[in-house]
Formats: sequence, C-alpha cells, structure tokens
Amino acid sequence: MAKIQSVINLETVNMKTIEEIRAERLDLIIKQLGSQSNFAEAIGKSPSQVSQWVNSSLDSKSGKPRSLSSSTARKIEKILKLPNAWFDTPINVDNSGTMQLSNNYGNGHQSNNQYSMYSQGGESQPATPAQQDQFLKVMPLLDISDGLQYALGNLPQDEMQRAGDKIATFVSHSDKSFGIKMADDSMTIQNAADDETIFKGDILIIEPMMEPRDNDIVLVCLDYSTRQRPIIARLQFGISGGYMINQANRSAGYIPMPDDAVICGVVIEIKRRIIEPDIVRSRHDDGWQILNTLQKAV
Repeated sequence: MAKIQSVINLETVNMKTIEEIRAERLDLIIKQLGSQSNFAEAIGKSPSQVSQWVNSSLDSKSGKPRSLSSSTARKIEKILKLPNAWFDTPINVDNSGTMQLSNNYGNGHQSNNQYSMYSQGGESQPATPAQQDQFLKVMPLLDISDGLQYALGNLPQDEMQRAGDKIATFVSHSDKSFGIKMADDSMTIQNAADDETIFKGDILIIEPMMEPRDNDIVLVCLDYSTRQRPIIARLQFGISGGYMINQANRSAGYIPMPDDAVICGVVIEIKRRIIEPDIVRSRHDDGWQILNTLQKAV
C-alpha cells in the first residue's frame, strides 16, 4: 500500500504545471521569510508585485493570471543565493502528506540542500522547521555604529527586529546575527588567493555567536570602555597567540589588536546590491520589452 501511495504522490507532483510548482516554492519561501513584505524587500520588488504573484492576479493586458516568469525566478534565485532552478523543482510529498524540499536540481547530481537537509550519522535527514529557520531569516540592517551597539547588547533586539531596514540570508546563522551597510570603500582585504574589496554600500552579515579564527574578517570595537569605535578588519593570530588585525591593508600590515578592543562578530557573508531596492522599484516597468534596445542599421 505504501508503494502504491508513493506512486500516486509522484504522479501528483509530475502532473503539476511549472506555474503551480513555482507558486508552491513562492509560498514556501515567503513563509520562511515571515511575510510578503519581507520577501519583497529581500528581492527588491514592491509588495504589490509580490501580492500579484501570490494571488495570481489577472494581467490587465493579456488577461492571464500573473505568475513568476523563468527570468524572474532566475533573478530571485541569484539574489537570494538559491540553487539554479530552485523555483522549478517540485516539492516532494512524503507518505504522510508532509511537503519537503527536493534536493535534486535537475543537473544530474544529487546535491545536499543545506536549506532543507542536515547530516546525522553520515546520512542526510529532512530538517525540522527549527533547523530550517537557521538558514533563512530576516535580520536588522544597520549602519556600522548601530551594528556595533547591537552586538554589544546596547540596542534592544526585539525593537531592532521590528523596526528599520531588513536583510535576509540563506547562510546558517544565529538569531543574534545582523547586517551592516558599509559607508565607504576603505576596506580592502588581501589573502593568498586574491584581492577582495568591500565597497561602499556592500552589506556584511555579522555573526556574533562564533569564535573568531585566523584569517576571519571581523567587526572590532576599539576603546570598548570609552568611545566604542567600530572597524572592519582581517584577523590573524600572532606567534604568541594574541590577536593581530589589519584594516584596509595599510602599509603597516598586521598590528597587535589594541588594548581595550573587543571582537564583536565574524563576517560570514558579503552581499552586494548593484542598484538600491527603492530605485529598482521605481524603475520597474511591466510594459518594457528588451527588443526596445535592438540596434538597427542606419
């Protein structure tokens, strides 16, 4: 009977249209992010646009229900760092009727999906809702000074979670994590592999609940007992075991971390917005056609 039920469930999944599959994925990710508004903010779209996708509102020109197009789905996957074709992958239904994320992305490989699977005893198991919550969550987006105060516990966490700008990530993190938006281009990070620059406007995801390790990028509080000044720096462990820091690859190189300084978090991700979300929303035009840019011979 269980085998028959599995076949029925598989057939049910395969009978779904791509629009239905994307609608289920859309519903899933919105639930993970907490609301349509949070999802809209994360992808740089207006809440009304997201509402039209969710409710399959009729297009005024074509009369057809609005849904995620292939190009839009790919863009969202890129923004949220989802696997390619994540929106096009059916959600499995187990024998109990529970919906689970598939970890097959149609590329010929079975990839472990960190968003829905976890490893236990060498085997991948479906993640519980609590475990999935580690991977996708909206967090406060602050300037570096407020971020420092947030990490030090001087700003109320509940209030900051409700108010102000937000950012989301799929990187595993604690409920203490937050984002900071860089105000300048001064931080250039070098390592043996390449040069990496943190530009003005880049968003750094900071994890305070993590022990710093050699070569981490970290948020440092200088003058902890007095002025509490924040900097972003590359960390290195000195020969004697003390912390060494290098900010913006100054010619002095690594220097001992000053007395009365505290490492307030580790940078676990760098996000880069090429165009700000409010500008993206203002420029969005449902009537725009890419062929408008076609160059014609004179």
